[in-house]
Amino acid sequence: GENISEGIGGLNSNSESVITCINNSELSLNTKKAYYGVLCSLFRGYTLEGDEEAIKIYSSFVREFEEVKREIEVDKLKQEPTESEECLKNIDMAWLKRGLSHYKREFQKYGDDRFESPETQLKADAHLENYMVGMFHHDFLLRNELPTIRIRIQNGFEVCNWDKTNYIDIRGRNNKWLVINENKVRRAGDGNQRREKIGTELNWALNHWLKTKKHGDYLIEPLSTSGYTKKVKRIWKPKGIELTSGLIRKLYAIEVRKK
Repeated sequence: GENISEGIGGLNSNSESVITCINNSELSLNTKKAYYGVLCSLFRGYTLEGDEEAIKIYSSFVREFEEVKREIEVDKLKQEPTESEECLKNIDMAWLKRGLSHYKREFQKYGDDRFESPETQLKADAHLENYMVGMFHHDFLLRNELPTIRIRIQNGFEVCNWDKTNYIDIRGRNNKWLVINENKVRRAGDGNQRREKIGTELNWALNHWLKTKKHGDYLIEPLSTSGYTKKVKRIWKPKGIELTSGLIRKLYAIEVRKK
């Protein structure tokens, strides 16, 4: 115990040097990530014991681990399409959006008549949900956060810790914001909140969708990552392509690179 504590104190005083050494090395990003992962694991247990020195070390290594993860993600997006991504070669983001218009038109056929019976509401809402989910991925290049997103109405009661929650911030009928506090590359409380205004077309879908939702509800049914991936794949399947959130992000990166 005493030797370990001394080791922790020694590493804390040299943690910046360790970080500099790893970052300036010629190691691959994946190897750097592995090193920081080991260092994080080493000190995670001591943070639970309230060891202030260990907490400082752990926090600094976690920051570096997350930064390397982001760099790896960016590098993947910059790479040319692989064989499994061949479907992206003949489409672009405009095609992606056009592929959603069918769902919007089908929903509009129902209008407020969607509430005439549970059956018509189910059919109408299925079209609206496909359009809405697709637009979230088109407009915001989401990963798989959508099943974690909740509805927050201004001045609504506290149903959770909003600083650690992903949510739609509803300030008015035409004033809605997407707030992401935690995802694959973002940790709640690290000061790296993503907050973006929701555009006109997605706002239209949300105004209809929210008629059957209330403050604190999840925006869509909570799903596992694999379950949500299947849901996204079904959206563009009628067009002959099964897209995932990762492929949509890659498509956007390809388009930006061409410009």
